[in-house]
Amino acid sequence: MSNIDFTPTAFTVSDPGNGKERRYEATHYPQRVADAQRVFTQFADSYPTLVATVVPDHFVQLFCQAQDSASWSGSYGVSFERQQAILLTLLETAAKQNRFN
Repeated sequence: MSNIDFTPTAFTVSDPGNGKERRYEATHYPQRVADAQRVFTQFADSYPTLVATVVPDHFVQLFCQAQDSASWSGSYGVSFERQQAILLTLLETAAKQNRFN
């Protein structure tokens, strides 16, 4: 899935440092956003039908939040298990929204 649309949405996450709402933009966090997009693309390549129901920007924001949280806690990166948990949470949300369609 090389043509994934990573267009930003209005989706925000809470900042792990101060709890305020925020967005991780590529202009300010280029490496974090690039890491998130790479991981999402890998999931999309492995599970194209499932991942098609997820808004890519939502995954990027949650991934960046998890990466930021890891930095605050003194570790680095987002474990594969955490990456999967982010994706599964978004898939669960997508399934709930499509339940009555």
